[in-house]
Amino acid sequence: MDSRVHLEKLESDNWSTWSRQFRGLFKSKKLHSIIDGTIKQELDSEKDEQVMGLIELHLGKYLAPMADDCTTAQKLWDKLEATFKAQNTARRLHLRRQLNNLKMEKAEPVTQYIARAKNLAGDLEGVGNKPEPTEVIEASQSSTMFWSQSSQRLRRSLTWTASSSSYCQRSSGSTAARRQSPSTQ
Repeated sequence: MDSRVHLEKLESDNWSTWSRQFRGLFKSKKLHSIIDGTIKQELDSEKDEQVMGLIELHLGKYLAPMADDCTTAQKLWDKLEATFKAQNTARRLHLRRQLNNLKMEKAEPVTQYIARAKNLAGDLEGVGNKPEPTEVIEASQSSTMFWSQSSQRLRRSLTWTASSSSYCQRSSGSTAARRQSPSTQ
């Protein structure tokens, strides 16, 4: 079994996804203590160099110079985090606008349209602004030619993927109630 993982480079628009992937990578290699500050880099310079190298290898060409004046992996991580968290407000507003203006393209398959809606919802969650499944459905409702078909697919898709949303809890609760009620036939 191939255990290699593809990690994308950090660019100007993917901090939330990139940082989540790298935290997971660092945890899997028992290196997360370097970036969270629980181990001083001076005490484990080999691990610090390993983390610093991984981060530097995965910086986009325009972001690579940010590492030049950082002497430790934690300083580089903190610098990147501060830079991108400052941009999150603008990004959050931009993503909300995209979700609200989401339209199905001519000849676009419904599944592709649903994937775009789910990606926007995921990106919003990544910047700390998770939309409710009903928001995603309502945003798509006003613009699709195939509303009934796409909304049903999107509703099912969001219900299956949003394990902790209130929408899922209400849906599963009402289904259970229907199963338990006696038939009136």
